[in-house]
Amino acid sequence: YALGVTIAGLLSGNDPAKIEDNSLRRVATRSSATIVGRLRFSPMIDKLLQGLLNDDQTLRWGVEQVRRWRNNTWGRPRPWVGDRQAPRPFVFMGREFRQPRLLAHEFGDNVREAAAAAREQGFDIWVRHSLADTTASERIRTALSRDAAADPGYQDSEAELVARVCHVLDPLGPVRFRDLCVMRDGIGPLMATILAEGDRERTRSVAALLGSPVLTEQAGFLPSEPQGLPQPVAASLRTIVREPALGGGLERCLYELNQNLACLSPLVEGAAETLNDLPMALDKAAAAAETPRHLLDRHVAGFLAARSRHFERRLVEIGRT
Repeated sequence: YALGVTIAGLLSGNDPAKIEDNSLRRVATRSSATIVGRLRFSPMIDKLLQGLLNDDQTLRWGVEQVRRWRNNTWGRPRPWVGDRQAPRPFVFMGREFRQPRLLAHEFGDNVREAAAAAREQGFDIWVRHSLADTTASERIRTALSRDAAADPGYQDSEAELVARVCHVLDPLGPVRFRDLCVMRDGIGPLMATILAEGDRERTRSVAALLGSPVLTEQAGFLPSEPQGLPQPVAASLRTIVREPALGGGLERCLYELNQNLACLSPLVEGAAETLNDLPMALDKAAAAAETPRHLLDRHVAGFLAARSRHFERRLVEIGRT
C-alpha cells in the first residue's frame, strides 16, 4: 500500500500525507481515485495503482501480483468491496448519503437518531431498492425483529440495533457500539488503553460490548473478513465478562486478548510481564512500608487465570471458600 501511495504521489504531484488524512473522501471515492485526482494514466499504470491501493486488504496486490503485472500477465483487480453507490440518496440528519459506508460512519456517531432512522420503512426501501441488496435488507429486518423482542428495560437495545445495521452497511468496517468504533482485532489493545487510562465510561462500554451478542453475530459473516476475534473466542469472552468471581470479569478478558500485556494491578506496578515475574513483584508489594491487606486483586486474578488453566481452577476453589 505504501508503495502505491508513493507512486501515485509522484505521478500526480499530490501530497500523499495530506490525502491520507482525508478518510471520508477516501471512503467515498476510493484511495486510488482520491490520491490521483483527475489525472489519467495508461491502462497498465491505472491497474497497478488500483491493485496497490485497494482499500480491501484481502484484495490488495502483493509482491506476486506486482510481478505478474511487470511481466504483462496481470489481470483486472477484483472490485473493491465497498464501492457501492445508490442512485437515490438516503437522508439522515439533514444530509444525503449514497455510500453505505459513509452512512454507517454517521450512524455510529449518532446512535439514538440512527436507531430511529433504521426503524423507518423508508430505510428498508432504500436498502432494498436503491442499493438493490435484498440480502442486506433481510439482515436489517432480522436486526429489527431482535430489537422488537428485547426487554423494554434493556438500556443497550439501541446500541445493539445500530451496531447490527452498521455491520450490514459496512461489513468490513469497524464495530460501532455506544461510543466505541474499533476493528475486531483492535479490541484487545483498545481495552488495554482504556483500563490503563482509567476511563470509566468507555470501560463500561467495552464491558457492555463483550457481554452483548454483537461480536458473536458478526464473526465470520464474510469469507474475506480479517481475522482477529473468531466466533468461539467472542462467545467465550461473553461468558467470562459476566463472571463476578475472581479470575473472571473484564480483567480476565483483558489478559485473554493481550497475551503479552504486563499485569496492570497497582500491586505490582507493571513489574510482572510473565507468570515468573509475578511472585517477586508480589513479594515486593508485601514488603512495602504500607503492606496491602490483600495481594490478590481482580487484575492479579485475571492475569493468573488467563496465563494458566491450573491457576484458573485454583481461583474458582478460592472463590468457593
